[in-house]
This record gives sequence, C-alpha cells and structure tokens, in this order.
Amino acid sequence: MTATALPARPDPRAVRRGVRIGAVLALLVVAYAAASAMIEKSSDRPLDPASAAPGGTRALAEILRARGVGVTVSDDPVAATAAARDTTIVMRYPERVSPATLDALTAVVGRGGDVLLLEPTTAVLNNLDLPLANTGGVPAAARAPECQLPEAVVARAAVVGGGSGFRVTQPDATGVTACYPVRSAATLVVLEQPVRTASGAPAGRFVVSGSAEFMTNKQLAKEGDAALAIGLLNRHPGVTWVLPRPGGPGSVAARSSLADLLPDRVVLGCLQIAFAVVVLALWRGRRLGPPVAEPLPVVVRAAETVEGRGRLYAAGKARELAAAALRAGLRAR
Repeated sequence: MTATALPARPDPRAVRRGVRIGAVLALLVVAYAAASAMIEKSSDRPLDPASAAPGGTRALAEILRARGVGVTVSDDPVAATAAARDTTIVMRYPERVSPATLDALTAVVGRGGDVLLLEPTTAVLNNLDLPLANTGGVPAAARAPECQLPEAVVARAAVVGGGSGFRVTQPDATGVTACYPVRSAATLVVLEQPVRTASGAPAGRFVVSGSAEFMTNKQLAKEGDAALAIGLLNRHPGVTWVLPRPGGPGSVAARSSLADLLPDRVVLGCLQIAFAVVVLALWRGRRLGPPVAEPLPVVVRAAETVEGRGRLYAAGKARELAAAALRAGLRAR
C-alpha cells in the first residue's frame, strides 16, 4: 500500500474561529480603555470642594462659605504653603509631597495656621517629627470622642474610621490630644504647638485624621460628622484644600518601604490565595490509577487504521520511524 502524504495545514474553521476570538478580545480591550479614560476625565477628584459626587466635599465647602470662611483649592503644595498665613491647610495624600514641603507645613503651623493631614503614612509622620505611628486600618463606626477637644465635645459621637489609626509614641508629649479611640489607637489626633508666633499669638496645630470620609457629601449628615468637620476647619478665615498630583519629584512615598505602599491586609489576602492554589494543585494533581481497558464503540477496519497511521507518519515526516516499522513487519512475516 502506498501512503499518500498530506501537508499539515491548520483547519480553516479553527483559523476563522481564532481570528474572531482575537478580534472580540481586542475590541473589548479598546472599549475598556476608552470607557476608563472617559470616566477618569469626567469623574470628580475625591474630596474636591467643587464636586457634588458622594466622595466630594461641596456640601462642607458651602457651609464654610456661609460662615464667612473662604475656601480655595490647589494642586500645587509649594505655592499653597508659601502663601498660607492665618489659614487652615487641608492636605490630602501628604505622602505625594517632598520633605521640603512638609517642612513648609511646619512653618505654616509656626505662623499660626492649622494643618489637617488626612491619612498620613508613617513616613510622613516621621518627616514631620510628630510623636505618632500609623497602626493600619480601623473599621468605620459611630464612636464617642473620649477626649477634651472642644470640637469633638461639641460634635459628640461621629462616624469616624474606615482608614488608619494612630498610636502616640511619646505618651509624655505635651499638647497631644487623642480622640475617637479604637482599642489602643486613635482616629483623630490634635497636636498643639507649645510656642508662639512673632506677634505673640499662639501657634497653630497639626490635626491628624485617619480618614477623610466624615467630610464627604455622603457622610456629612451622619451623627456628628458635620459638627466635627466644621469645628476643625472654622478656626481661621480661610481654608485651602491641597490635592497634590501623584508622582511628584522627591515625594515622601518614593522613600517609603514596600509595606507602607501596600493596601491593608494585603499579606493576609496573598496567604489565602496561596493556600487556595495549593489545595487546587493537590486536588487536580491527585495520582491517577492504572489504565482501564474499554471496548471501542465502533469497529474500525484494519486498512483504515494502516492508512491513518501512514498519513500521520507522512504529516510528521517520520521517515526513519516508518521505515523501521516496515522492516519490523517484513521480518515478522
């Protein structure tokens, strides 16, 4: 019998199916990228005083303006801190600024202004030489202040948390007031400066908050959040919201360790995923038993078997293997 050599070509139907799947995947990627770009362009920045979105702070800004407090927004922390005097600086993402800008915040406090730091990392606290340490995530809940801070006493219970907690590293430090405690950490800490300005007026203060949620539009009407936010920002005739852009030169985040940059509980999540992978590998990799003989559902003629094997040899260009099989069969006959 002479085996007919057939060239090994892909199935046209499989090729068309692969092209269609690739085109659909490419279309999905393009659509996702376009939608993400449009959403990012149209979405408001978190804590933006001009945003009426749930994560914005337009409601708080309007309340402050009604009380005669000027509200401005800046994405340039250098310019905002240089011009700050008798004002309150609200610094979101303080890890994005440089150590020199953090020193400028200390100068703002020395001139009598207030600086509200929202969710600062341990690196930021160390650069500012504040006797605090970031303890990680704290669940959001309505809590009593349990401190003598006037703004917290007026606000009473407030829904705080959902961000970070802080531990006082120097218990004997003066001018430190820790409020809204959760176990051994506090979610709001005020650090009064025990110095006076050049005019003899008392210096400002640092206010460290583990979360900014109590200032947002969606949270402002809950418990005493509005009273707490207004009290913290109503001490001076002006409030400047500083929202620094990511990736600034010399930012503190660039000097942080990897643990500071990872989200909360990421290590526990990785361990759970690793455990699930090991269990899946043990389940799918269980030892197989011996082969089980099974009768064929149909009867195949010997000629068809021989011809099919010959085509396989031809398609694989296995000339030596085919010749060895022919010689073995000849010797047997």
